[in-house]
Amino acid sequence: MQRCLAILLALAAAAPARAAKLYVSTTKHNIAQWQASEVLNGQTYTLPAKYTKRTMYGAVNALEFPFSEERKIGRNDGFWYADLFFTLPGGATNPKLHLTSLIVDDRAVVELNGTIVSDGGIDGPGKGNMTFTDGGPNKPYQFKHGDGAQTVHTGKGFVAGTNDLRLIVNNTGQGIHGEPIVKIKGNPTYIGIVGRVTYQTQNGTTHTADLLLRPLR
Repeated sequence: MQRCLAILLALAAAAPARAAKLYVSTTKHNIAQWQASEVLNGQTYTLPAKYTKRTMYGAVNALEFPFSEERKIGRNDGFWYADLFFTLPGGATNPKLHLTSLIVDDRAVVELNGTIVSDGGIDGPGKGNMTFTDGGPNKPYQFKHGDGAQTVHTGKGFVAGTNDLRLIVNNTGQGIHGEPIVKIKGNPTYIGIVGRVTYQTQNGTTHTADLLLRPLR
């Protein structure tokens, strides 16, 4: 009996660890990990992201602006953002973000710890505008992607420990052009993303990805 137990323990120790998968997609399964924020009169309001059944471009799920009139911040001024936090384990090397789809009404940039890693918008790619902060300037911006499928594989922006993937959204009514406008009934604003994070261990093995999403509060 002791010999059998010793063999089982040895096999368990020798077996490679199974990697959990970290997907940054806005699926119904992941929606609890995303939080959405609205800035009003200098104050930031944050709520869990709101899942929507809206799908486009190969059934990409999306999250909506989650605030309501009852919370007195329902009339979004056209600028909001959503965050997903994750932690890279110690010893992780060559981390990469892989994005395959981005849908947005109307336009957005994807930031990893403040570094722009992708973008997208209705009527893109091409020359448009982007507002990066609430009430900030509406700057000229060259969109590399339109609304839908994209292929992005980048190692830019990662930091050791906790990372912040942020989707900055502008609701314009004019796609990548124009300025952010007030969200009213019949003028929805939403965003959906499909992607994952990978990294390598010290022995060179690539994982997708052996880390856990941090629940948001």
